[in-house]
Amino acid sequence: MNDVTPASFLEYGGILKVMPALAALFLLVAFSSMGVPGLNGFVGELLILIGAFKFSVWYGSIATIGLVLGAVYLLWMYKRVMYGDITKDENKKLKDMTSGNMLISCPLSFSLFG
Repeated sequence: MNDVTPASFLEYGGILKVMPALAALFLLVAFSSMGVPGLNGFVGELLILIGAFKFSVWYGSIATIGLVLGAVYLLWMYKRVMYGDITKDENKKLKDMTSGNMLISCPLSFSLFG
C-alpha cells in the first residue's frame, strides 16, 4: 500500500529541469487557484470575500486568512516539487508534455484567463 504523506513531496524535487512545459502549466493553474487578478479564480474569491465581510467582519477575516494560507501552501508545494535537485533517479526519466498534450491543454489554459 502506497501512503501519501507530506514526505512524498521530497520524492519530486527538480521536476522543472525535466518537465518545463508541465511546470509552466502547473504554475498557471496554481495562480488561478490562488485568485490572482486576471485569472478566473479572482472573481469568485473576490465575491466570496465581499459577501463574507458584509455578513460579518469576523467571517471575512477568517476567509481572508484561509485565502492567504491556501496561497502560501500552493507556492510552498510548487517550490518543493519543481525546484531543487532531482532526488530520485526515476524522475530523471520523466517525459515532458507531448505535442498532443499541449494541443489539449492550450484551449484549457486560455479558459483560465478573464
